Amino acid sequence: MRQSTPPVAGDCLEIGGVASAAIADLLDGPTRPAELIGSFPVAVYLKAAGGIVALVSTDGVRLPNAMVLSRADQACVVWHAASDPLQVGDGEVRLGPVRVIAGRWWDPVPRLGRVEVGLLAGRLDAVRAILPAWPDAADPAAGRLRTGREALASVLARTGDLAGTVRGLVGLGAGLTPAGDDLLAGVMAGLVVFGTALERPDARRLAVRIRHEVVAHASATTPVAADLAEHAARGALVQPAADLCRAIADQRPDADSALTPAVERLLQLGHTSGRDLAEGLLLGASTVQSRSSGHDTPKTFG
Repeated sequence: MRQSTPPVAGDCLEIGGVASAAIADLLDGPTRPAELIGSFPVAVYLKAAGGIVALVSTDGVRLPNAMVLSRADQACVVWHAASDPLQVGDGEVRLGPVRVIAGRWWDPVPRLGRVEVGLLAGRLDAVRAILPAWPDAADPAAGRLRTGREALASVLARTGDLAGTVRGLVGLGAGLTPAGDDLLAGVMAGLVVFGTALERPDARRLAVRIRHEVVAHASATTPVAADLAEHAARGALVQPAADLCRAIADQRPDADSALTPAVERLLQLGHTSGRDLAEGLLLGASTVQSRSSGHDTPKTFG
C-alpha cells in the first residue's frame, strides 16, 4: 500500500535502521536479488536467497528478522517497495534509489542466565492462569489445533510421532503466520531459550529435530511463517515474546508483578499470533522444566 503523495526526491535516499542480529549474515552477505512478498503501512517484507528482511515502522512489531525504521522512513520504503532493483546484501537493503543501512543492532534471543527450576515452575503456572483458553472455539481450525497440541505434547514427552505431528501443524490456520506455525515456533524457542538457561542440551536437540521437520514441510505454509520458524529454532523471537521469557525468568522477589503486563503485550500481537506463540512457549518451557525436575511430561492446559 502506497501513501498518496511520494516523498520529496532526495529526502530518503539513504535510511538508517536498527536491525536484528539474527539477519546480520543476510545483510552483510553478498548482494542478492530480492522479491517483494508483502507491503503494508507498518511492514514491508522482502525475500532473498537466505531469508526474509522485514522493514518495519516503530509503530509495528520488532520481529526477529526486522530492521526498524522511523515513521517517515517507513513511508518512503512503502512508496518504493515495488521499485527496481530490490536487493539485500553488502550491508544494506536496496529499494530502487533507496538504501536502508543498519546503523545499530539488537539481539532477538532472550539471554536468561541460570534459572532456578522451582521458580520456573511457579512462573509458568502464573502465566497459565492469566492466559485465555486456547484455541478460540470460534476458530474454524480449533479442533485440529487442539488435536495438534495434544500430539505435540506427546512428542515432547518422548512418545509421539514427530514427523506426523509437525506435518499436521505446518500451515494450519489463516493469516500471514498460521496458528499451527506460531505454536511450533513457540515450542522451538521455548526449548532453546529455557533449555539454555537450565543447561538442557537434550531440549535444544529436540528443537533441532522439530526444525528439521518444519523445514521439510515449509512449502505448506507462508514464506513469512517459515522464516520466523527458522529464527525461533535458534531462540530468536518477536520482542513481546522475548520480553515474556525474560519476565518468566526474572529472579527478583517482586518480579511476579511483571507477568501480567508482559502477557497482555504478547496477546496484542496479530489476530491470534500472540496467544499461539504463548501456548508454544509455555509448552516448550514446561518440557524443559519437567525434564529438569526428573519428569518427562510437560504440563498442558486449555
